[in-house]
Amino acid sequence: MIKNNKFNFNMMNKRVPYRFQMLYVWIFSYLIICLLLFVCNLMLYNSQNKAAREHTEKSYEAFLNSTVLQFDSKISQLDGLYTTISTNSLITDVISNDEQTSIEMVYPVSQELAKQQQHTSFSRIYLYLQNRDIIISNSVSCSASEFYHYYYENNNISYTNWVNAMHSEKQGAHIITYNDDERYLDFIYRIPVYKNGVHTTDATLVFQMNDTTLRALSYTDDKIGTVIILDQDDNVVMSDSGDIPDNLKYSDYEDGEVIKKNGVVSLCSISAYTGWKFLFVSRVNDFYSATERISRIHILIIVLSMITSFLLSILFSVKNYRPLNELITAYRHSVEKKAVENMHDYALVKNAISDYVSSKRNLNILENDIHNFKMNEVFEKLLQGYTETEETDIEFPSDLFVVILFRPRNNDNLFGEDKTSDDDVENTTFFIIQNIMEELLNRGDYFRVIKYRDCIAGIYCCENQHSAEVCKTKIFNNVTYGSSFIKNNFQFECEIGVSSVKNGLSSISAARKEAQIAIDNAGSKDIIFYEDMNEVTLSTDRDFLKLFSSNKATLLSNIENNDAEGAKKVLDKIYNSCIKLISVEKTQLIIMQLLGDILSLGDEEHMDTVADNMQTIDVNSNPSESRYALKKLIDYMCSIKKEAHTDTKNMADGDVAVTQIVEFIQNNYADYNLTADFIGNKFDISPRQLSKLFKSAVGESPANYIARFRIGKAKFLLKTTSLPITQIYHKCGFISEKTFFRTFMKYEEVTPGKYRETNQI
Repeated sequence: MIKNNKFNFNMMNKRVPYRFQMLYVWIFSYLIICLLLFVCNLMLYNSQNKAAREHTEKSYEAFLNSTVLQFDSKISQLDGLYTTISTNSLITDVISNDEQTSIEMVYPVSQELAKQQQHTSFSRIYLYLQNRDIIISNSVSCSASEFYHYYYENNNISYTNWVNAMHSEKQGAHIITYNDDERYLDFIYRIPVYKNGVHTTDATLVFQMNDTTLRALSYTDDKIGTVIILDQDDNVVMSDSGDIPDNLKYSDYEDGEVIKKNGVVSLCSISAYTGWKFLFVSRVNDFYSATERISRIHILIIVLSMITSFLLSILFSVKNYRPLNELITAYRHSVEKKAVENMHDYALVKNAISDYVSSKRNLNILENDIHNFKMNEVFEKLLQGYTETEETDIEFPSDLFVVILFRPRNNDNLFGEDKTSDDDVENTTFFIIQNIMEELLNRGDYFRVIKYRDCIAGIYCCENQHSAEVCKTKIFNNVTYGSSFIKNNFQFECEIGVSSVKNGLSSISAARKEAQIAIDNAGSKDIIFYEDMNEVTLSTDRDFLKLFSSNKATLLSNIENNDAEGAKKVLDKIYNSCIKLISVEKTQLIIMQLLGDILSLGDEEHMDTVADNMQTIDVNSNPSESRYALKKLIDYMCSIKKEAHTDTKNMADGDVAVTQIVEFIQNNYADYNLTADFIGNKFDISPRQLSKLFKSAVGESPANYIARFRIGKAKFLLKTTSLPITQIYHKCGFISEKTFFRTFMKYEEVTPGKYRETNQI
């Protein structure tokens, strides 16, 4: 795969000069983006165009429905007018009169009809008396023939058909009449005539609506089509423009339907009141003219934007590439030509940035580690009483300091069955206490946690405005909460000793001693303040001696049995009883006695080392410091006992053990926990004996062999694969990138990245 990539790149180099390859890639990338934008604009255009067309259809549909409602409103008026006129006494008297109608009787009727006509949009209202064949209208009274001759002779209807319509028995029937000038719609209603309770004849009431009135119903300034009204028999009642397409098949239309056919758009709405059809008919081009104008503008904008985008893509690519090309050219000249002659510009930039980021990250990690190391060293010296460390680069909020000591207990089972080593437990315990307590106490104040001997020490600086009592309360509340949180979530407890509030950095050592005394007298309490030590009660020497005799025997027995942890727990009991029951002077004598008894358990071979350990124990020092030194001595004495046991057991088959150990290392080199202690536990050999056997057989220490073997595996992966360095160091058993880089530099004197550049296959 790698060879193919190199081949393709070389072929591209032959076709395009390297200094232009990135430029072409940029231009192509910009054009791809422009193309995507063009596609998106087209999709948006289609969507908007469709929505605009639907909006136009909905608008004219609403307009047509409004026309229907207005027409239905007009027709509904007819029922009211009919009732009003047919029940009018003047009119009923004229209708029921069989004799010749006098002018005195006709005139009031004509006036009444005129009155009713004034409040409507009907052009004419007239009454046809069938029994006397006369017409009474709002403006004239004459015979039916005269009325027809005057108003209907030039229309499309004959006299006979007109008279027959006047005698129609269908209530609300209509006739359509028209001439060259205008079209009329006559609605016909029968008024029955009764005499002495007997139906004798009928009269006909006619409401006439002209074409102008009908057209007014559908009038609008921006209408671009024709409104056609059809009756139930699909006869054209009205057309507001007279421009009716010849190819319309009216029977095909349904209510609410939109038909696009033969270049014509038709909308239909059917009146619920009359059952008549109302059509809106328009040419397609006219119907969507506004939409098409917007669409053309949109298309023009899209085309112009594409042309502009293309030109700007080229312009920006050239402009942006110029400074980058200058940097790449300068970098190529600054490194070995052979190393970069076949390297693509992108690969070159990526490699340079990767090396820089990696170096920067490693430098930051190193600087942070150095800073933390220095600060821990400064605070450790302050705790020990060194005054030359008073000048630090930390800005403290005040000169008020308190030392808090934490001593974990019952933390051996922190990992349960997954426990790997005591160091893991110790480090994890420190991490938990550090994070929780710093989170609680660093709010406006300064608090830092470090490891100090067998405890964890916290240095707390109060704010200036805090009094000693306020500081004590704040410490008690937060530390108590943190201790409870640790107990509930991590299943171990802490003994906590707190000093009094001290002034100045130079007083931190004194504060530490107070905290030490407090924690040594904690007893059953989780937290105790030095200022509260007056609450401790003392017993008699006799009580103490009884306890001491029993505990000492147990302590010595545990050392003989190589039980260091059990011995140290008994030592804690002795010290606690010393502090509670006897004076400091007597405590010093007890320590001297314990020293003699412990030393008596050793042999001549290890007496020099035992003597060195003994020199570190100052019986006149603080009880906590002497306790710490005694625990170290117990650990050493137990290790002597263990080595003496394992040396005898494994000395005979040392060569076989080393062969197995080498095989074990080669099979488990990726395990982070592969250390001399881990291997010793696996093969039941002490670290000291393991190192002795391994050096004799292999020529170097187990730790050195493990490191070299891991580096060999890492070199193989760097040469033969393209795996990221972060994966490689995990696969080879290194716990961090920092450790991997440091070890690789030690054996190869180059970074992993540089090694890959020069050796990759």
